[in-house]
Amino acid sequence: MKKIVKIVVLITLIALVISTMTGCTAMDTEYDLNTKQIQKFQETQPIPQIDFSNTRDAVIKRIERWSDPNKISYIYLISYGRVMAFYTVKGSVESKRSYLSPVWRPYGSVAVDAPDVDGTYGDNADSIFFFTTEGVYVEWKGDYMWVDQPLQLSTPPELIYVAPKP
Repeated sequence: MKKIVKIVVLITLIALVISTMTGCTAMDTEYDLNTKQIQKFQETQPIPQIDFSNTRDAVIKRIERWSDPNKISYIYLISYGRVMAFYTVKGSVESKRSYLSPVWRPYGSVAVDAPDVDGTYGDNADSIFFFTTEGVYVEWKGDYMWVDQPLQLSTPPELIYVAPKP
């Protein structure tokens, strides 16, 4: 019985080695074919030399527009396809996953959680936050539309913020 088990294990190991070796060869062949195809495209359809990039221009405009700390913008918080709330925003809308320091630190050959600036560990929710023009902190986990000009809504928001009277 032990001899049969040894033979089965040996056959299994041989099959595993052969399948691994042939798999690498097939992958190498596919990689080589892909590389040749890319080289052919580079010759027959070279990357055009352009004088202007609309993409870079749009990114630059976005950075310039939203880097003003006094910029006033408008955010519409959406849930289930309905506008739940509308706010005027001073500054910009930010991800709660933006940090002031690295969230990982090396520990030997691995990366481990690093403490945040307040000394705590952990991850923030995948949400956004912002400050209204009245200085109110708002956090939202959901869909939203953020614009720099107010939109005309066909229906009123579900929730309406009323600033406290001074």
